[in-house]
Amino acid sequence: MTIGPKAGILIGTIDDAVSGNALGQTSGPQLWILPAAEEGRPSNRFAGPRCTALIPPDADLDLEIRAPGYQLWRFTAHSRKALRMKSGERRTLRIRLRPMPG
Repeated sequence: MTIGPKAGILIGTIDDAVSGNALGQTSGPQLWILPAAEEGRPSNRFAGPRCTALIPPDADLDLEIRAPGYQLWRFTAHSRKALRMKSGERRTLRIRLRPMPG
């Protein structure tokens, strides 16, 4: 039996950009991990203001954060490149969502 390379670990927190407070469970934030080449086809989804996700190593991935009443947040929109993690890498992201205008 062959075991592939160790996954990367992504730890995320999702906050309100205006108040700085963590979004509550009732806000319904969701982290979507998408293959960069296949936009709109989520491979993994995590709900809640805090999450830990195993990320396949050496793969280009996009991240999206969706929450009712907040603007869509995309990793590629901020970095101009896809997320790529090495085998065993550990990364922490603090994501700040902006409320919808109006």
